Amino acid sequence: MSTTFAPDLPASAEPLRGILRSAPLGAAVSTAPLVTPVPIVGMSVTVPRAAAVTDLLLSPLGACVHDSAVTVIRSRLLRDFPRVAQGLRTGVELHLGSYLLRSALGRPDRCSETEFIPNPLNCRRAIGLAGLARSIKNHGLPPAAAVANLLTDTLVDVEAGGHNGSRLAWWARWYSKQEPAVRAVVQAEATTWATEMYGTIDWSRFGRRTVVGGPDDWWRCPTARHVALQGRAEIRTWVGGRQVQLVVSSGYPTVSWRAELAFPALVAALGRGIRATPARVVGLWPDTGQVRVLPIDLSTLNDAAEGVTHAVGVIAAIRSAGR
Repeated sequence: MSTTFAPDLPASAEPLRGILRSAPLGAAVSTAPLVTPVPIVGMSVTVPRAAAVTDLLLSPLGACVHDSAVTVIRSRLLRDFPRVAQGLRTGVELHLGSYLLRSALGRPDRCSETEFIPNPLNCRRAIGLAGLARSIKNHGLPPAAAVANLLTDTLVDVEAGGHNGSRLAWWARWYSKQEPAVRAVVQAEATTWATEMYGTIDWSRFGRRTVVGGPDDWWRCPTARHVALQGRAEIRTWVGGRQVQLVVSSGYPTVSWRAELAFPALVAALGRGIRATPARVVGLWPDTGQVRVLPIDLSTLNDAAEGVTHAVGVIAAIRSAGR
């Protein structure tokens, strides 16, 4: 039986209405045609896509997931993780985040154990998101200025050795050691990311509880302590007392996009309980103008659990072979 997801969208989302009415639950929804030029009027510009994406986040929600369902999924992971992760080297931890999950499900060749080296591209999300949070908190501060202020403050914090009350971001010391030319590229990449995100959402429609960035969710498997799951979301907000999330990815949606979007919801459910589990996750791929809507129910959480178990097994096998 095919279930349709067709929220009652206002006229601002009219370009999406026909697509959503004909799409099965969780089906691919592309908003590429919505990216159209708009005239610049005053200091604030909202592209047509902003209203539509915001509607998808804030539209009415479906049924809740019960605690018993999460308990069953947790029990299955407690049973399966020690088996699939047994190939990992003793003392080596596996932190499974969104990028590694996506690689394991689609590009296993990228799962070999390599040292993470920061660069302007793999830092742009973290810096851009922190700048975006500043921009939203300080009403009227453009994203470009927010990113510039953030990077200036970061250099001051690093110089002070973190003793001025600020917790250093993971990229801070790396950034402080770069030449001016590299710093300029870092700032440009982060500014582009933050500005793009700023124009993608109608921020005036979100309440005070909305969190931009914020701490990631974590869950460490008690029966396989060397395996930890990390769920992240760019935006967390609430609709009718229930959480919804916006997750931003680079590139384009892969065939495993359902498991990827359900992953942060699964980690939240495992780590903080059913009340912290989002009822919906909206995925955004700005590079290709793609949007996916995933209602979180028992089926999607089961998909995520199966995908995570498979990913842990793939990564363990690849890394054990590379010893």
